[in-house]
Amino acid sequence: MPNKNNIAEHTMIKAKISDLDYIVDLHIKYIGDSFFTYLGRKFLKIIYSELILSKYASTYLYAVDNKTIGYISFVLNKKIIFIKILFTRCLSIIFCLNFKTFLKCIFYCFNSMGYILKKQYCKSELLFIAVDDTYRNNRIASKLIDLAEIVMRQNNIFKVQVSINDDNFVSQNLVKDNKYIFYKLFNFYGKKMRMYYKLL
Repeated sequence: MPNKNNIAEHTMIKAKISDLDYIVDLHIKYIGDSFFTYLGRKFLKIIYSELILSKYASTYLYAVDNKTIGYISFVLNKKIIFIKILFTRCLSIIFCLNFKTFLKCIFYCFNSMGYILKKQYCKSELLFIAVDDTYRNNRIASKLIDLAEIVMRQNNIFKVQVSINDDNFVSQNLVKDNKYIFYKLFNFYGKKMRMYYKLL
């Protein structure tokens, strides 16, 4: 396990498009139970490019000794982000999927459209957090969440939600430790999810 003194010498910086491949690598390795992971690397690059470049989203990296070991992606306005992706990157998404994956994507998109478009607890959401296994138990994910909340408050956002797979107890304990409160159960892309929220 890394020395905790080294962990203290860290930096958290806003991701650039040049970081895209590494972020996608971390997602595939550590968020394998995500429906987005099933859709493949090219699809993830489309999603993360928007999460890096959009003014309605942010992605931050956590680095130790100039080595990136984790990241967080979050949105300030989830509805705007996903409607923009749907209408401006539609062709790119279609051509990056094989036929079977495309049909499954269409089915789950329509199945989840009500959830995406209807009023949710709030517009802002923590989407993805991943940390290298070697550096677990050093509160890195909590530090990334703290940073995301600071950015949201700076943008006059004072409530945030996060959705987690019903069987992902590690992530559920993480958000509970950061004072997130259970809100509801729902189905999303064929999976049972738990939504939590926090007032900032």
